[in-house]
Amino acid sequence: MAQETPGSVSLEVRLFGAFAAYRNGRPIAGLHRRKGERLLAYLALRAGQWADTRRLAADLWSGKPDGTTPPPTCARASPYLRQLLEADAACLESRPGAVCLRLQEEQADTLRFEAACGRGDPAPSPWPGRISEEPLPRRLGTDAWIGRVPGTL
Repeated sequence: MAQETPGSVSLEVRLFGAFAAYRNGRPIAGLHRRKGERLLAYLALRAGQWADTRRLAADLWSGKPDGTTPPPTCARASPYLRQLLEADAACLESRPGAVCLRLQEEQADTLRFEAACGRGDPAPSPWPGRISEEPLPRRLGTDAWIGRVPGTL
């Protein structure tokens, strides 16, 4: 399997490893301001699910989901993120009290991973010919192995 590179789709979010977000293959500038990076990561982890803005404010701005309006910083972050996403802003939907990020499988590494697990795709081997390609586990548990690969330096 070829290594994916940023830019194969207009908007791409990477959550495995260090967080990264790209538009047209370039990092999204200014994402670190107004907690835009945290907001995008939070929503990308819940892609396709509506996030309650009170809960979102509590998680990202240390507020309390007590039924009051979200803090002003939360209210400003969503429009700011929409501005940064430019032509991809349509994937960020909102309704009173909730926000949702709609992503396709190719737009987020976590969605690609979930889809591969669901299909039972073989895991790509970083050492071709040295490790048999086993199907990805459908769920992590005792059958998941973490550590140095036997027979490697």
